[in-house]
Amino acid sequence: MFRIMIAAACILAAAGGARAQEAKPVATLNTETIEATLTMDPALNAYPGLYDDLLAEGRSQLADARAEADKDSKDMPEMFEGGRRYTFVRNYSERS
Repeated sequence: MFRIMIAAACILAAAGGARAQEAKPVATLNTETIEATLTMDPALNAYPGLYDDLLAEGRSQLADARAEADKDSKDMPEMFEGGRRYTFVRNYSERS
């Protein structure tokens, strides 16, 4: 039984280390009205055209979210009292 537990622990440790890189934010936006993050899986670098298109789309969506938050802060200032702000997260990852 002890050997099985050690074998399972070794397999799980190897599987956890198999992921080469973790996705990190490639664009962030922090203002008084919004906190936004764009994260892209490093595996998408293998597809240069796709990566560039997704990056441009994500940045555009961050800009749209900021414009909406700024507009809402003027229309509904009570929603942003006490330091509250919108949160926007966009993640792109490769799936198999």
